[in-house]
Amino acid sequence: MRITREYKPVEADIEALDSTTSTPARVAEDEDHLEKCWGVAVEHFLPTSLKPAATKSSSKSCDASTLAVLSIMAGFTQGQSRLVLEVLEEAVALRTEEDQGDDKDPALQKGDVLNAITLIYERAEAIEAKLIKGKGAKGKGKGRRRSSKGTPKKLGAMSS
Repeated sequence: MRITREYKPVEADIEALDSTTSTPARVAEDEDHLEKCWGVAVEHFLPTSLKPAATKSSSKSCDASTLAVLSIMAGFTQGQSRLVLEVLEEAVALRTEEDQGDDKDPALQKGDVLNAITLIYERAEAIEAKLIKGKGAKGKGKGRRRSSKGTPKKLGAMSS
């Protein structure tokens, strides 16, 4: 994935969101920004599985705070809506996994978008890996076993 902004300015934008209030004009700006950057309206961008149950039939795809963070994300991933959607789906899956607490709602939330941003920058090695640590190490390193090319070892001789 191509990232067009450094992590620090993106992080500053996210922190600035917490101090601003959402207005209908701001929501419209965010929707326009998404459409400009990704070439798709937010209603069409999010699949039904990621939309909140109450809004699956209405025109609103997500709440204003989620939309604001999506707008920031669109700003550094222009033209890559398909790749971004894959990362968003992965972030939702991380939250809804069985061992990750009680929040099993598959709808996209602000925290999922924040985690997706973190995943993108971790994969680009722009920030220290926290969310992908377990995945990246799986099957690599010392613990990885290779098939033997010689004679098979006796099962009793293996130590654990």
